[in-house]
Amino acid sequence: MTTIAINQKLQGTISKDPTSKVFLSAYICNMLEMYDFLITGMMFPYISQLFFPLEDKISVLLAGSLTFLVGFLMMPLGGILFGYIGDRYGRKRALLISISGMTLATVGIGLLPTYNAILFLSPILFVFLRLIQGLCLGGEKQGASIFTLEHYKGIRPGTRGALLATSNGMAALVAFFISLIATSYLSSQEGWRFCYLFGGSLGIVGLYLRFFINESPAFLQYFSEKTLRKNVPLINVLKNRKLNVMNAFLGTGVLVCLTYTGFTFVNLFLTQFLNFSSTFSLSCAASGTIIGMIAVCFAGRLCDRFGLYTILQLSLLILLVTIFPIHWLLASGNTAGIFLSLLLLAFPTGGFAGCIPHLIASSFPPQERYSGSAFSNNLAQAFLGGVQPFLAIYLIKITDVLWSPAIYTFLLAATYFLFLQVFGKKLTCFDYIGKESQK
Repeated sequence: MTTIAINQKLQGTISKDPTSKVFLSAYICNMLEMYDFLITGMMFPYISQLFFPLEDKISVLLAGSLTFLVGFLMMPLGGILFGYIGDRYGRKRALLISISGMTLATVGIGLLPTYNAILFLSPILFVFLRLIQGLCLGGEKQGASIFTLEHYKGIRPGTRGALLATSNGMAALVAFFISLIATSYLSSQEGWRFCYLFGGSLGIVGLYLRFFINESPAFLQYFSEKTLRKNVPLINVLKNRKLNVMNAFLGTGVLVCLTYTGFTFVNLFLTQFLNFSSTFSLSCAASGTIIGMIAVCFAGRLCDRFGLYTILQLSLLILLVTIFPIHWLLASGNTAGIFLSLLLLAFPTGGFAGCIPHLIASSFPPQERYSGSAFSNNLAQAFLGGVQPFLAIYLIKITDVLWSPAIYTFLLAATYFLFLQVFGKKLTCFDYIGKESQK
């Protein structure tokens, strides 16, 4: 039986696959992969000396931030690799490979000997496994989103995409909780391993769930052996959809900068610069995440009702007005000010997270969607959002000003706002059956 015949047979059975099952599997798998990636950022203040035994505290933090960053630098390569697989061989196959690789890499970190046991080989292996995690996350984050939205065929894409985006917040909450257990109740020398082994075991559950769902109907509709032989989807995207790539790149960059401010930087900042306990800092980050998840769901509904770009630009304006007060309050060291800063951060973060899944998926036609979405998303993750923890600490070090990380976020948001004003009317959109329209 030919590949086309097999996929036609699958298309005939797609109606038997409930969309709720597709959504649940995508939500859980995306949450698990994001947890596996985030846990290093949260645990690094406690394990840094085990892999990078440097004397200067700031140097250790910078080494940790760079280790966090190398995972991001692999994400564009992951986007290219898994985008190619997803557009040519199926979304499901790409997503199965990505969660398998992430699970193996996470378990590997959990079993990795420290510097005292194997010297320089330990940080080298640690960085290598982080590279594998970044590669696999590059195939997961946007892939799970387009896979789900294509199954729903464009029905309430803002709401669906926003609900799926809360899986990132849920991953952060699980990571906060597991980190708290590891730092409070387990051995300080070996308790960190529990965080990684826990994530790896959940990855096995995610792999099982994903194995039993059907392929995306959009992929089955546009799949053709002739097209696959002649076209490389990413080349078409880079030649014909430059503005859409830049739009997705800047929008995702702002979102990731905000999310990693809340997920990673806040924990590092409160413990290492303001000397709060790990319990307090993790509780603050968790509280901000819960508020942000509520804001994400609200923004998704508004996106369907008032339009994608209306809510996106409103979120940008809120961010530009509030980003400096957010960091001033965070740097105040006052408990009430810290919680207020996290509350303010939740609104623009939620607004962006509620819009970006639909924005990226609708920027590319079905036959190029995985490649275009994954490439744009992961390029932004690596070069705009992923640098945030490192750059934030570096700005504080060279300026000795605790609120200086706000400068980078403000400049990035202002750049995207200007881009939308200049090029917004030239952007094209695609629905989930491939029809093209202007923004």
